[in-house]
Amino acid sequence: MNRRELLGACTVLVPAWLLGCAATTTVSASTLASDANLVASGLSAVLAGITPLTGAASAPITTLQGYLKTIEADTATVAAQAASGATASASVVQEIASLVETFAPIALSLIPGGSALVTIVDAATSLLPALLSAVGIAAASPTPPMYTPARARAILAPYARTTGR
Repeated sequence: MNRRELLGACTVLVPAWLLGCAATTTVSASTLASDANLVASGLSAVLAGITPLTGAASAPITTLQGYLKTIEADTATVAAQAASGATASASVVQEIASLVETFAPIALSLIPGGSALVTIVDAATSLLPALLSAVGIAAASPTPPMYTPARARAILAPYARTTGR
């Protein structure tokens, strides 16, 4: 096979391979709501863990509290939509993902190295592609998620809230 044949084959095979990568899996509304709750609960635990380290009145903590409040409100919206049988709003899920992506680097900059809180943040960000895929949005991330959705759910499960939203 010469170079021209190889390049010709690549122009057909690469788009076909990428098309396979873009396939979404069907996720139920209750799974989407549960995943959103896991993310919000995990980030709440992270915030509770780093607040004593930096002081509750510090500017980064105040910023993270604002992001978390919006994430929790959006999570409640997704849960209400799932409970009513409605399809989750893509814009609400997209806002959750955007806020988590903004929250994560700020939180990570405040967490001491080796802390279990890093694992929680990584698990929360690892669930974002699954959340976005559930509403038909392809997640564009420069780096692959640290954990599979199943592993991320297992990490976040101990922090899940069942009430109080």
